[in-house]
Amino acid sequence: MTNEAQIAELFKAFNVPQVEADQCPVCGTQSALAPFQGETFPLEAPGGYRQVVDGLNGERCQACGEVFMDADSGQRFAEAGDALVIHARRQEAKKLKAARLRLGLTQQAASVLTGGGHNAFHRYETGQAVPVPAVGHLMGLLANHPELGREIPGVVVVKVAKAAQRAGMGKFRLKVAQPKKSVPKAGSLASVGVGHLLAAQAAAKSPAKGATRAVARAAAKKTPC
Repeated sequence: MTNEAQIAELFKAFNVPQVEADQCPVCGTQSALAPFQGETFPLEAPGGYRQVVDGLNGERCQACGEVFMDADSGQRFAEAGDALVIHARRQEAKKLKAARLRLGLTQQAASVLTGGGHNAFHRYETGQAVPVPAVGHLMGLLANHPELGREIPGVVVVKVAKAAQRAGMGKFRLKVAQPKKSVPKAGSLASVGVGHLLAAQAAAKSPAKGATRAVARAAAKKTPC
């Protein structure tokens, strides 16, 4: 049995509708596929990055307009899309770093400002993670209008003397208040720790220690006040 025959048997077993050679697999219209050659298709990545890929071949449904590229064109189009996404991430990372330096912020302070983890900006700037668009919008807005930082709780806008300005830094810098670390109260579960709790639980289940405690309690009752 050939591979095509095996596939046909599987389709039949799972009640999958059969698609004819000239039938559109999307809308199902018969004799609707028309070949095309040497066409150009656009690509777009988040952040407004665009690119076009030329010389693509395949078939287009004349009924619904869906496009089906041949194997070579599909692979080239996919690879170009991946490359554009990587390029967009690198460019956005450069923009974030430039905005952070202009505001005189450390990576940790920028992470606190934008609500990420303590190392979020390190991951953004190295391309290990992609921030939500709001992070880029906020940093870009503050880089151009640092005085708006006064509207954010916990942020102080400081004017930087010209002699103290470093490369890439603007006339103003932001100081971000670090979140206070909560210290657990004495006797709370957090202060006791999981290790101590597990040790106490194990001691309570030990028959020998339980008997020792019982003898100790009995001796305490007999001791005159």
